[in-house]
Amino acid sequence: MAIIKVGNQGFSGTKGITMADAFRKTVGSTFTALTNTTITGWERVDTEFSQIGTGLTESSGVFTFPQTGIYFISFSGTFSDTQNVRYVGNHLHVSTDGGSNFEVRSYGYQAIPYVSSTWYSSHHQTHILDVTDISNFQFKWVINPEVNMTVSGNTSNRRTGFEIFRIGDT
Repeated sequence: MAIIKVGNQGFSGTKGITMADAFRKTVGSTFTALTNTTITGWERVDTEFSQIGTGLTESSGVFTFPQTGIYFISFSGTFSDTQNVRYVGNHLHVSTDGGSNFEVRSYGYQAIPYVSSTWYSSHHQTHILDVTDISNFQFKWVINPEVNMTVSGNTSNRRTGFEIFRIGDT
């Protein structure tokens, strides 16, 4: 991720981006087929990155927002396994009632052709979310595999992770 500065106006303060944050999976995790399991094991990116403003908070894979606003979220996931599989996917789930209920707001799927050895898949998804109440808005990433598979992670580079930017007022 690159931070761009144009002229004398940077992307901080009241003009421009007031919050930017990034998270990645720390290690690979195997998920059971068709379980719609929340992805856990996140860490804030600390390699050539410093968050702008107050960042997200995370607990057991559920993220909360530091302030209201319009947020742009960009996710990429890397998956692998050795079984014959047709697809792998993940969903962005959002709660507007403090975590009592989560609804799917964005899907990301990758079709995978049959292979006889280890296969790898990567896909990307983005979403814009209007957070109107930080007491009630939360989100999480949920894996939806066809078979057991590994969600790749690493503590020094991002294999699965996301960036989030507060791009405006609500």
